[in-house]
Amino acid sequence: MSRRPPILAILLAALLLAFVVERLIVTDLEALDAWAQSASEALDASDMEAFGELITEDFTYGRMDRDAALRYAQAASRSASASGIQIVLRRVEVDGDTATATARIFGTVVGRRYTLQTPVRLERGPDGWLLAHAEAVNY
Repeated sequence: MSRRPPILAILLAALLLAFVVERLIVTDLEALDAWAQSASEALDASDMEAFGELITEDFTYGRMDRDAALRYAQAASRSASASGIQIVLRRVEVDGDTATATARIFGTVVGRRYTLQTPVRLERGPDGWLLAHAEAVNY
């Protein structure tokens, strides 16, 4: 007498495995959204050390290098009383380990709500996505 494997048990095991695999796979867009959330939290808290961990060593903001850009962001954050900072990436295009997008930055500065847009480039490294360049914003 041959014994057939229980079909229902195999089907349930396959479904469970598919669910687990799908949850373990993080897409580029999900990883970039997570980067934007982390950057928003760091800037909203005026935590330039945390924000510095989210940008490349050769990061540029317009014509500013990394250190000048971090000093500029710190000074702007202190003097403008910025709060409620939120970054949303739009029109994201991923090509290998490089992503380009338009960053929409929402925030309140001295009691007034602002929305800024700037083109950005992010690069994927061993520690995930990092911001490599942002165009300077004139507002």
